[in-house]
Amino acid sequence: MPTDSAKKNTHAQSYLSEYRLDRDYFSECFDESKRRENGLSAYRKAGLLFSVAAGLSLTDINPYAPWFLLAMATVEFLSVRYQRSWWIARQMFTRAAGSQIKLTLSDTGISTENPLYQQHIDWSEISSIQETQRGFIIVHPRGRSYLSKQALSTEARDYMLQQKLS
Repeated sequence: MPTDSAKKNTHAQSYLSEYRLDRDYFSECFDESKRRENGLSAYRKAGLLFSVAAGLSLTDINPYAPWFLLAMATVEFLSVRYQRSWWIARQMFTRAAGSQIKLTLSDTGISTENPLYQQHIDWSEISSIQETQRGFIIVHPRGRSYLSKQALSTEARDYMLQQKLS
């Protein structure tokens, strides 16, 4: 995960850290930030598609429709079953995978930078910071971002939470 521990910059109120976008980071990101449905409710759509396909197969309708819906039900079932693996594999195929991320917490906000892109989130844009067991989910107008606690020192964590309170 992080290669350097977070350090306080003495010239300005900012904290710097670096971490790598690797399989472990993506796994933690998915596990901590994904809103998941539990049990059979996660398979509700697959069950509905299967039921409609079964119902249509009992009618005189063109047999293409029930087979198509059955295939859709199968794909939906597999997408729920292998959601985590599929998401992590997709992240590992991006150009950003394996890159080193430079994280800066400053008076203006949270900045991340790597060779491919730069992102900055102002403190005023952040609507909430949700602490999880292993990190923080930062909610802002452009979506939700995950930040691992392993990439932050205790002082940097406290600073981030304090900035949101002020």
